[in-house]
Amino acid sequence: MTTQKLTQKIKTDQNPLSIWFIHDDRPGHLNQLHGLSERLSAHHKIITTWFDANLNQVSWLEALLKKTNKTEGRTPPDIIIGAGHKTHKVLLFNARAHHAFSVVLMKPSLPLSFFDAIICPKHDNLKESNRILNTCGALNKVTPAAILTQKTKHLMLIGGPSKHFEWQAQPLVAQIQAICQKHTDKEWLLSNSPRTPSSFMTQLMKLNIPNLCIYHYQDNNLEDLDSLLQQCAAVWITPDSVSMVYESLTARAPSFLFNMSP
Repeated sequence: MTTQKLTQKIKTDQNPLSIWFIHDDRPGHLNQLHGLSERLSAHHKIITTWFDANLNQVSWLEALLKKTNKTEGRTPPDIIIGAGHKTHKVLLFNARAHHAFSVVLMKPSLPLSFFDAIICPKHDNLKESNRILNTCGALNKVTPAAILTQKTKHLMLIGGPSKHFEWQAQPLVAQIQAICQKHTDKEWLLSNSPRTPSSFMTQLMKLNIPNLCIYHYQDNNLEDLDSLLQQCAAVWITPDSVSMVYESLTARAPSFLFNMSP
């Protein structure tokens, strides 16, 4: 489907838009997709279908056939949106099969011309055009905090090794310790992420910093991150995690970056 045809459909057709979301089950990419889904639904009625690109080929083909079986009342997609390099082939295969509008939420690893639209942060250095929309940071599903929201919590968000920053555990531990010692009247909450090495968490816990509460990102005892960020008076974040940085900024939390070498 061309941009012109999609625009005309949105303007003239009162029926819901059928949107398929292709993901790789990574939290950052899922947050981007959910955030976009929520904003699209605020402007137009939509029907969403979600596919995990990590499924083996037989599984997702079976899922595809099931989802498009007209006897089950399924609606073919008008738009297919993917986030994550693993989603590219599945996205393009389905877009071609269903004549759907293809959108990728990142700088793709395949030629730009393969996709109808590309939504990506300015820091990916793609020149904006009719096909490319630049965003200020990564999309996310965080709701900005109300102006009068009480900000009483203090948070640290830890990423892990990446291709953009040098991961050095000891200097990072020293920074965490220094912040806690400087603000002994504050209780600091710290959460890791899927990329955080387990050895780093072990090293940090051995210090027994009295005003630091350490959580695993899957710990149910830690409040939902979206809600937590809205209540934070300060958030320290490792710069390797662009998604966490912009989630904090979107929540209107005072945000600070740990020092890491590019």
